[in-house]
Amino acid sequence: MGANACDDVFDWAGRDPARAVLATQADGAWQPVTAEQLARRVGAVAAGLVANGIRPGDGSA
Repeated sequence: MGANACDDVFDWAGRDPARAVLATQADGAWQPVTAEQLARRVGAVAAGLVANGIRPGDGSA
């Protein structure tokens, strides 16, 4: 395991990018999401947070 959940997502994408790691429901059917697709989504969310001034450690207790 990585230091955080994001590390694990990027590790999966690097080792087996085509592997389905989860599924989402769209148009009434379950659609697989590959490790590569999930890593892109996680990266996009992280970029959005950084663009809005959120930094590592913000919100930590």
